[in-house]
Amino acid sequence: MALLEQIKRTNVPFKLENGEAFDIRPSNMDDAGMACFASRKLFPGEVILRVQNPVANVITTDFRKEVCAWCYFYDFGSILKFKLTTSRGRGVAWFCSETCKLSWMNQLSEPEWCAILSFEDGLARVGKANESLPEGSCLEAEIETAWENARLEGERITTSRKEKPNRMPKQATLPSLVDVDDARFLLSAVLSFYRTPDSLQQVLRMVPTLQPYSSSRITLHHHIAIYHYLLSVLPIESPILSFITPAHLMAVVTRDAGNSFGIWDQALAGQELFAYSLYPTASFFNHSCDPNVVKERSGRQYTFKASMEISPGSELNISYLGGSEKILICQERQDRLLKGWFFLCRCPKCSREPSI
Repeated sequence: MALLEQIKRTNVPFKLENGEAFDIRPSNMDDAGMACFASRKLFPGEVILRVQNPVANVITTDFRKEVCAWCYFYDFGSILKFKLTTSRGRGVAWFCSETCKLSWMNQLSEPEWCAILSFEDGLARVGKANESLPEGSCLEAEIETAWENARLEGERITTSRKEKPNRMPKQATLPSLVDVDDARFLLSAVLSFYRTPDSLQQVLRMVPTLQPYSSSRITLHHHIAIYHYLLSVLPIESPILSFITPAHLMAVVTRDAGNSFGIWDQALAGQELFAYSLYPTASFFNHSCDPNVVKERSGRQYTFKASMEISPGSELNISYLGGSEKILICQERQDRLLKGWFFLCRCPKCSREPSI
């Protein structure tokens, strides 16, 4: 089966813990994908949804030592005191307390922990930048071909490692320009697929976009490098290797864009991105510059509440702009949404206001 066919959105029915409050079905707006609709009358302040554990997440590189890997606590740039390291002394994760450290560890099985250690130790090898990568956009056929070739190379890597376990594949070193945050994010998703089989189905229910590759051939090749790196550094006997496939990685890449929730440094006026996480169910809330649902974060948990009285059948919308929609003019909102989420907003507020 062709790769793009494997990652298309599935029609598996949704099972929601808060299913009595809303349901998920195609949006009333063209090209808006799926959306959430009130299944009954909702009242101001009523909790609509709570989500606790992301399918994929990463603390960004610049803040790894300052942001708790479990609850995202940040203490104005202070280095956190509790951390985990590899046997070679490389930092794996930092925490605000022993409780958070134990909570993070308790979610992991032995194969997952070994995979993380191998991944982090492998980053000690500094690779050269691949300056020969062509820039520009990609057509679907090129994306399909590139990943098929990558799959075949991945099979060769795995076979070679089994036949010559003491020989390190050349792909066991990431090229220097590859985004390590992308690599850690994809590894976290693979671990979720291994840990909770339904998590892959949660991701596949979301509408995919090829925008990350259609706009950047370099991103495509960097993600292929991450794929080969994972196959090269994880223990060869690890059961997680079977979850490292082009289809699994592409399922995440094509849903991450425009769906992950960013966690920003509010002390710096929201200018620095601490972390980002993918919560599939919560990603079905579409954007409005005049939302009827607010989201609140407490540690890893997001709570979504009605901000006004909402009639049955009404679409439930949040703001993707984190409150800045209240002060930005229409053109500024449109620019941010187009750059960050790849759509031109057509909400009632934008329809009422003139854009320049």
